[in-house]
Amino acid sequence: MNKKEFDEIMDMVIAAEVESFEFYRDVAAKSADEHVKKIFLQFAQDEQDHVAITKNIKAMDLETFSFCEGAGYKIAQMCIVGDYKISETVQMPKLSADLNPVEAIALALKKEEAAMNAYSSLAEVAEDTEKKHVFAELAKMEEAHKVKIEDLYTNAAFGEVW
Repeated sequence: MNKKEFDEIMDMVIAAEVESFEFYRDVAAKSADEHVKKIFLQFAQDEQDHVAITKNIKAMDLETFSFCEGAGYKIAQMCIVGDYKISETVQMPKLSADLNPVEAIALALKKEEAAMNAYSSLAEVAEDTEKKHVFAELAKMEEAHKVKIEDLYTNAAFGEVW
C-alpha cells in the first residue's frame, strides 16, 4: 500500500467518524428527553475522539498501527476485553425525537455494530496485507466502542438485575 492509498483510506475513515459525530450531535439536539440528550452528547464526544485518533494515525502515517499492541501506538482504552455480541440481539429502533434512553442506546449500538462490520468486511476483501491490517484495526476501534455501548445498554435495559 502506498502513501496515497493509505491517505485515501484514512480520509474515508475520518469522514465516516465526522458523519457519526454529526448524527449523534443532531439527535441530541432534537431529542425531547434530557437523558437521551446527555447520552447522545457523550456518543458525539466519543466520535470526536475517534476523529482525533484517526487524524493522528493519518498524520503519523502508521500503516502498521495497532490499538492494543506494538507499533508504538497504544490506546489502552481501545483494547477489547470481550465482546458479548449483545448488539446482535437488539433490534434497530426507529429514530424519533421521542426515543427513550434504552432505545437511544440501542440505536447507537446498532450504528457501531454496522461500522465494525463494514471495516471487518473491508478487511476480509482487501487483497493488500497492509490494507487488510488497517481495516482490521479500525474494526477493533469500532468494536471497542460497541462493547462500551453494550455495557451501557445492559445497565439501562436490565436495571432490575442490578
